[in-house]
Amino acid sequence: MPTKESVAAAASSEDVKQTKTKRVLRPDNEAQKKEISDINDKIKALQKKQAEVQEKIKGNSDIKGSFDTRRQKFRTELDAKIEEKKAIQIEYTRVLTQIKAIQAGIKKKVAVDEVSNSKDKHGYKSVEDIDKAIKDLDKQLVSGGVTLTEEKRIVSDISGLRKIKKTLESATGQQASVDTDKKSLDVLRKELEEITAKRDDLNKQIDATKDQLKDLSSSQNEEMGGHSELISTRNSLRSEIDAEFENLRELRKNQKIQWDEFKISQEQENQRYRALKKAQQKEEALQRFERRLNEELENADVPAFTEEINSVSALIDYLKTLIKSGSTEITTESTSANSSVEDKKPEGAVVFKRKDEDFLVMGSPKKKGGKKAETSKKSLKFDLEMIQQFSTLQIDIPSTHTDVERAITDLEAKRTHFKENQAVKTAENKANVEKKLKELKAQIAEELGEEVDEVKQSAVEA
Repeated sequence: MPTKESVAAAASSEDVKQTKTKRVLRPDNEAQKKEISDINDKIKALQKKQAEVQEKIKGNSDIKGSFDTRRQKFRTELDAKIEEKKAIQIEYTRVLTQIKAIQAGIKKKVAVDEVSNSKDKHGYKSVEDIDKAIKDLDKQLVSGGVTLTEEKRIVSDISGLRKIKKTLESATGQQASVDTDKKSLDVLRKELEEITAKRDDLNKQIDATKDQLKDLSSSQNEEMGGHSELISTRNSLRSEIDAEFENLRELRKNQKIQWDEFKISQEQENQRYRALKKAQQKEEALQRFERRLNEELENADVPAFTEEINSVSALIDYLKTLIKSGSTEITTESTSANSSVEDKKPEGAVVFKRKDEDFLVMGSPKKKGGKKAETSKKSLKFDLEMIQQFSTLQIDIPSTHTDVERAITDLEAKRTHFKENQAVKTAENKANVEKKLKELKAQIAEELGEEVDEVKQSAVEA
């Protein structure tokens, strides 16, 4: 654990650091202002040259304006043609999508050959022929002149005819739909050809307009040959001005750093003073901690179970007085509230309320009906403090003279147990306290030791 000497060493190291730390001088405000003024003069000179170049650039504005007007006209035409091309492309896509949809629908529908094959296979030319055949078979069933085997065959034939009818109806309707779709395809293909022709013609017009814009740019470059050099000079001057502004920002930043370092130096002076004061306060805290450690060690030397042994001995002495006196009506005033009596009373005990005291009577309660509760002459009475002691020691509270002797025997056994284990428990308690104190000492030693090392290291570096 850090001693008074280690704390004093820390304070001494802090003094050394204070004497060796380099003091930061106050920045020269006038010199800083002159540096800023010189850069501002350079910026103004460059801005003047930039303005002159800009005036020359404006002299070409008339030439540029005429070209811009023509260029804008071509661009407007080009934009209109591009928008028209977009509309044509949308229409082209719409028609093409319809054609693909109709073609896909035709593939899903039943072809004419399937209808012809269905008629040739089953021998029925129309739905009416199938209905007539089904009707004839129904009459045979209704007549009742057929055998069971024939009846099964007729039912099977009727079922098959109905399936053929359904196929024939579907195929006939689909064929009509296919013919209609083919006519629609012819119309859409013709429309698609017209759209394609318009699109190709519009593409040629767009290419011609783009060529006109290129020719216009070439003519402008020829008439404004020096304009590009003026633009380049202006951009170069602008870069130089930006660089000077960057130098100005960097200068101001460095000047701010100098002032910040000066302020930090001033603050460090104040911190060194506060550190010295803090070291003195820690020395006082260390002294208080030493006193608390000594108190903990003194308490650890007290034998274990001392309080329990004293409590057992007091109860034994009291119970022996009951046996010697032969009285069963000794009463002692209680110092606890009624709620505590109810919480601590054993099974079979009754709590009676007097005007000035609470007490517990051991034995059977008197039956209801009397004006005032009275205890038997054979009952034992204990105050709450004794009841709490019995409960803490886990000893049953006696209610008769026989129970008193049993309670004395149990209490003597309990006292013997405490005395036999007193030395071991005392050593264990002391070991726990010493371990705890050792950890606290190590922790504080580490904290104060690190601060001492930091102070010394700072002094060496300074």
